[in-house]
Formats: sequence, C-alpha cells, structure tokens
Amino acid sequence: MSRIPVAHIDTQHPLYETLKNIEQSMGFMLNDGLLMAHMPEIASAFAALTKSILFSGTIDPVMKRLMVLITSLSSGCTYCMSHTAYSAEKMNLPLEKIEAVWSYKTSSLFTIREKNMLDLAYKSSVQPNGIKDTDISSLSNYFTDAEIIELVSVVSLYAFLNRFNQTLATTPEDIPMSTLSSLKTMNNE
Repeated sequence: MSRIPVAHIDTQHPLYETLKNIEQSMGFMLNDGLLMAHMPEIASAFAALTKSILFSGTIDPVMKRLMVLITSLSSGCTYCMSHTAYSAEKMNLPLEKIEAVWSYKTSSLFTIREKNMLDLAYKSSVQPNGIKDTDISSLSNYFTDAEIIELVSVVSLYAFLNRFNQTLATTPEDIPMSTLSSLKTMNNE
C-alpha cells in the first residue's frame, strides 16, 4: 500500500481527462499518476516531459523501454519494473529480449548499438558519477550528440520515477504486476 493515499479524481479535477485517457489506453489507472495528482502542476509537467522523452527523437521507443527496464531493475523499483515490462510487451518487444535484458552484455539477441544503450542505462542507474569519458565516447561510435542527450534523458526520467515510486511505496497495479511476475528472469544474477 502506498505511503500516501492516492488523490481523489472526479470530473472537476484538472487531470481527470488526462488520467482517464491514460486509463483507457493502458487498461488501468496509474497509481503513480493518482499520487502525482495531489500536485496537478507537477503531474502535468511530468506527463509532457515523459511524452517528449519517450516518444520523440530518433531512438526507437521500443528500445527506450528496455533501457528503462534496466534502469528500474538496477534501482529495484518494483512499480517501475512492472510498468516497463508491461509497456515493452505491449509494444511487441520480443519476450526473449525482455527476459534476457540482464544478460545483455553476453546475449546474441542484442546488437552492439543496443548493448551500448543498455550499458549506459545500467551504469548511470547504479552510479551516475561512475560514468566515464570512455563510456560516452563509446556511445559516440553509434549515436549523435543529440541522440546521446536523448538516451541520458530516458535514464534520467526513470531515475525520477524510480525514486518517486520507491519513496512513496507506490502499489503496482494488477495488470503490469502480472506481466512482471510471468517473466522467467527478472533478477540481477
């Protein structure tokens, strides 16, 4: 159970339409959205930022989901792990790739470009100040400067979500939690 009760959303709430549209699209109401609804200005700004980071730019939105899955796994945020696994599956990311995400370094399922993306997500999630110049120069072999900013923005967005949801102990919804529970390998071994 979340440490703070979710906001009551009625037709007069400024986020009513937005949250109802998300519910219709996802198939459930977002508990973290209902928590953020206590502060509509923050929730609205965060929704716009999320849309911009996850659905614009040149990086494949499906690969961004794998990056955020690594970020959430590294942070240990069950809420975000369940959502990113659910979203990746919903976006038709092959199940084998989702289940192999922890072994990305040695898996033949991932290209060198994808491995670089996932390595950035992992390293910057575990210890952001542990990123070295060589990590960024390695990315430069496969990505433009703008794309590197896009990749770092993806990880940073989920750093916020991981901290927000872990701190408030946001309760995962049944549908994404069911997806996460059904996966064969979601541990860092």
